[in-house]
Amino acid sequence: MEDREIIQLYWDRDEQAILATAEKYGGYTLEELRRRLSGAADFASGGDSNG
Repeated sequence: MEDREIIQLYWDRDEQAILATAEKYGGYTLEELRRRLSGAADFASGGDSNG
């Protein structure tokens, strides 16, 4: 799958985007995505991710 197709899946909020990313780029990218999304969720909820 091409990057532009994967990006479109994210814009469409399609859960397949995560699987497509993992298949193309491997575990490191998936772990980085989880870390970033977790931080974004903390920020959006007003939480303090600095401890």
